[in-house]
Amino acid sequence: HAPTPGERERAGGAGGGMSSSWADATEEEPMPALPTSTYVSAPQPSGPAPAARLAAPVTLPERPPFVAYVSNLPFSSSEADVRALFGALAIEPTGVRLPVEKGSDKHKGFAYVTFQDGPTLLAALHANGGAVQGRAARVSIADPTSNPGKLARTDRPGWTSG
Repeated sequence: HAPTPGERERAGGAGGGMSSSWADATEEEPMPALPTSTYVSAPQPSGPAPAARLAAPVTLPERPPFVAYVSNLPFSSSEADVRALFGALAIEPTGVRLPVEKGSDKHKGFAYVTFQDGPTLLAALHANGGAVQGRAARVSIADPTSNPGKLARTDRPGWTSG
């Protein structure tokens, strides 16, 4: 059969000589060096993430429950991880609840954490920005009006007291 133009080119062109392709031509030309400063990432801080400042004055609850809402948690985080977040500030929560999806054990990525009193809750807010499995957690005062009656319930699955 008669060779197609592509077969002739692969076999060395129409004249039967050496093949010349665009890849051969680029191998002879050196690649220009890329400036490394453009591609180097900024240095990452070592150690635990610094606690974020409180953005605005906070209103503490006047009576129990004293509950913090902790968000931006990894789905694989555990009660021990949440307790360690506050333990870095020498604060011991009285209870931790990690809500899960109905019908599964999949963690929702947030927690409700109870504390003994208002001053302890206020101190716990300084854990905002602290790392949980390498991820910066957000800590705020839980809004009791968003889930009235559920924040203080420790008789439900998922609550532990400590």
